[in-house]
Amino acid sequence: MAGVDPVTIIHEVDQVDNGFVAIIGYQLQGYDVVRIPQVTILNIQGK
Repeated sequence: MAGVDPVTIIHEVDQVDNGFVAIIGYQLQGYDVVRIPQVTILNIQGK
């Protein structure tokens, strides 16, 4: 996970190398995909 210190990740979360392949694997086991919408953060500086 880009920019995330591994020490700060809770132990219930498994880091995987390829999220796309992992999603397919979990779906084959009967799990549903929970989509998290992408949030764009704007850095707006006052003039």
